[in-house]
Amino acid sequence: MKIKLTPDSSQIHSIGYDEERKTFEIVYKNMAKYHYFNVPAELWQQAQTATSIGKFCGAHIKSHDYKLIK
Repeated sequence: MKIKLTPDSSQIHSIGYDEERKTFEIVYKNMAKYHYFNVPAELWQQAQTATSIGKFCGAHIKSHDYKLIK
C-alpha cells in the first residue's frame, strides 16, 4: 500500500490504496486486514472526503472481490 489514512471511525483503524494494483485496503479495529481488488482510483478519492468511512466502504468498497490478509 502506498497511501494510508487513519480515519476517525468506530470500526475502521486505517485505509490504504495501491494505485498500480487498484487495491483498497481496510484494517479494522480488531486488526483484521482486507484487500479489495479492482477498485477505481475515483473511489479512493471519494473515501478521503466521506462523512462516514464505514458507511462509504459498506456502500462502495465491500462489493468488490476481496482477500483477508493474515
